[in-house]
Amino acid sequence: MIKWATRSIYEEAKPQTDVILRRTPPVAAGHPDYQILRIGQEGETLALLPRYQAFQDYSLWLALNGADFQEIAGNRGEIALSLQAPAAWRAPGGSRLRLEQAILTQPG
Repeated sequence: MIKWATRSIYEEAKPQTDVILRRTPPVAAGHPDYQILRIGQEGETLALLPRYQAFQDYSLWLALNGADFQEIAGNRGEIALSLQAPAAWRAPGGSRLRLEQAILTQPG
């Protein structure tokens, strides 16, 4: 019943999300879900990436290959993310740490 009620209000989640990139690598055989839709006159690329965990894998691949994310799913502003890191880890310059919490069952 909850599933039915949810679908009556929201459409089913799409498996891909759109991104706008600069300095994009060409489509690669090892990344079949990276689809270039359009390349603009100023070099920006509109592309589709898979969502959820696969988005992390694809966005890391793109970043390591020189891509610069300009927009993710219509968002051009700051993006919140979470991570688990050693206690000595520090956020890179230009980023803001909003919450830090120790994992009591995993010291250090």
